[in-house]
Amino acid sequence: MNDSSGSSTSRRNNNNHNSILNKLAPIELLKEVNISNNEILKRKTIHIDDSCDREDSNWIIYENGFAQEDEEIDSDEIKRRYHEGYQTFENDTQINNVNSFGYWKVSSFKEGYGIENLWHENNSKDSFDRYWQSDDNQPHFIKIFFNKTIQLKQISIFLSTIVDESYTPKIIKVYVGFHENDYILYKNLVVDQINGWVSLRMINGDIQAGNPIKCQFIKIVFPLNHENGKDTHIRSIKVFAPRVSEGVVEVRERTKIEDITGGYLR
Repeated sequence: MNDSSGSSTSRRNNNNHNSILNKLAPIELLKEVNISNNEILKRKTIHIDDSCDREDSNWIIYENGFAQEDEEIDSDEIKRRYHEGYQTFENDTQINNVNSFGYWKVSSFKEGYGIENLWHENNSKDSFDRYWQSDDNQPHFIKIFFNKTIQLKQISIFLSTIVDESYTPKIIKVYVGFHENDYILYKNLVVDQINGWVSLRMINGDIQAGNPIKCQFIKIVFPLNHENGKDTHIRSIKVFAPRVSEGVVEVRERTKIEDITGGYLR
């Protein structure tokens, strides 16, 4: 024999409970939110164009400023911007270059245009003409491993659509995480026009707060070039942490430039 009175009491209690919850948070307002992968990518996408100040420029620093409408840019001017950027970074008291604390790997490289060119810190007269060139099918990539967690403030890349033409990446995907099997997409950069240094601010959460990202792994992917070019040129990349007192980051010993084998820089 069923206890119908007990069942009715239970239903009444549930109805009362749901009625109270509905007053606190009306069910008609609690709609499921479906965000597609395309929408997520759109939110993370930034266009790089040094000819105009875009709405998303608060994520980007154009280290050489914006191009003037009547400005003539030739290879000599682009080289000047390259060396000017080095000086800007050296004089910036808010950042510290941590390139040498990382363990670098590239997807491929053409002989004579290896990872040592990408990583170099020498601002000599001929340093502009030393660059990394990939030598395989797309996508190309750069991986940077750190032995311990670092605070990541910005990543700076020198790009020139004039000098490198079809070797200039059109799309740059920047991933961060703690291991090469544990990382997420941070920003998707669309390179429209740039002839100089561009710095991507690495911010955890609210951009106004400006808190740096903590990570141990960076992956930068180049899936597409301008003019459907196959291989990619990158003349320099710099990874920066916030500048603090002695011992800017607790990472392992500085990388030795001599130890270069098979696309790795230890």
